[in-house]
Amino acid sequence: MALFAMELTHWFFILASLPLVSKVSALLRALYHLYLRPATSFASFRGDYALVTGASRGIGRGYSLALARRGVNLILAASSPEPLEKLAEECRALGVEARVLQVDFAPGGGLLLTKVQKQLEELVDLAKISILVNNLGGKPPDRTLPTAPIPMRCEDIDAETYENYLAFNAHVGQALTSMLLPIMVQRNKGYVLNVSSLNGNQVIPFLSAYCATKAYISSYSACLNAELRARRCNVWVEAVCPGPVATESIGNPKPSAKVPDPVRFAEQSLRLARTPFAQVPWPRHWWSMQYYGNGSMFVSDEVAQRRLRNTYFKMWG
Repeated sequence: MALFAMELTHWFFILASLPLVSKVSALLRALYHLYLRPATSFASFRGDYALVTGASRGIGRGYSLALARRGVNLILAASSPEPLEKLAEECRALGVEARVLQVDFAPGGGLLLTKVQKQLEELVDLAKISILVNNLGGKPPDRTLPTAPIPMRCEDIDAETYENYLAFNAHVGQALTSMLLPIMVQRNKGYVLNVSSLNGNQVIPFLSAYCATKAYISSYSACLNAELRARRCNVWVEAVCPGPVATESIGNPKPSAKVPDPVRFAEQSLRLARTPFAQVPWPRHWWSMQYYGNGSMFVSDEVAQRRLRNTYFKMWG
């Protein structure tokens, strides 16, 4: 009986320590991926084309240059021709082809996407597009998709605001994915990256229209990717969730470890493509999620949400 009691005590302490061991193991895995892991190879995409939307500035420009450095030809899509042409020259200087697709995606709708498909087909055979970066997003333009000012209390946000945030942030990328994904699957080769936001993984007061849209993008991407993995298809669909990045939308702050330069962010994102850390690839953003985000390794969702709620109520409540 004494021996049995000792054995029981032994296994009790082993089982009691498992959560801690599991957390330490998960932390070491995160540190390896975020700081040490060799970059994911894009060698198989050399010479193929990537379509990047919202390419003229910010994160879209960052992904364009990062892909060009990997030998991927570019189709650069945005509404402003001058920044696109300048970016195209930068990409060509890196030894790849770069073609410009000037289009205003803001109105959305089937007719626009039919027009975009025709424009794309004039530029390149769609079967040569192996990478799609859906970067269009943010606050919808008021001239075509009017919205209530955000942040705003939830009871004051009208239905049109929710619809227009979803249309601008999600529907265009979803339509482009539906256009190109069947060709990628048929060729058994492709990579779709949907740019979401860290806010899509968080529960934030006064930003429900924006956060819900970004959560939709993340969930949509995860569902497609789960199905493709189960079918053993060599096409990947991932969402990337940036936190603050030094872009025009937040006032072009000086880049830092907390707020990275868009090109550095894109490089880190592609380095971790097709890994469990592709969604939140920037180290400081990942650490922020451990303090404020759902699924933290260190605090419960309830604690993380309370921290966020308190933070945003101090700003806007």
